[in-house]
Amino acid sequence: AIQNKQRQEQLNPINHNANEEHILSFLEIMARNPIMALVWLVLLFFLAWPVAGACCAIWVILQPFEACFRFVKDITDFLEKVITWPRDVGRAIGDCSTRCPTPF
Repeated sequence: AIQNKQRQEQLNPINHNANEEHILSFLEIMARNPIMALVWLVLLFFLAWPVAGACCAIWVILQPFEACFRFVKDITDFLEKVITWPRDVGRAIGDCSTRCPTPF
């Protein structure tokens, strides 16, 4: 049986490992949960964008004072993470990720 399988692999020029990897990646895509994309879309509209928008205004106001006061740099760094949170939520929507995207 083993020799017969080896003989078939020699006669068939198709790479079986590549086909198996392709099938596995297809199954991975099919296993994604589109309901999670809807959950993250709701999170984006009702939480991530409003919070990021409010943080943008504060971030812009604090930027000039970053050079004067060291503690302001820590605050603006934190605000930048919150401001870019919608990008992470967008990735979770595209991936149908089951993991909640967090700004931290």
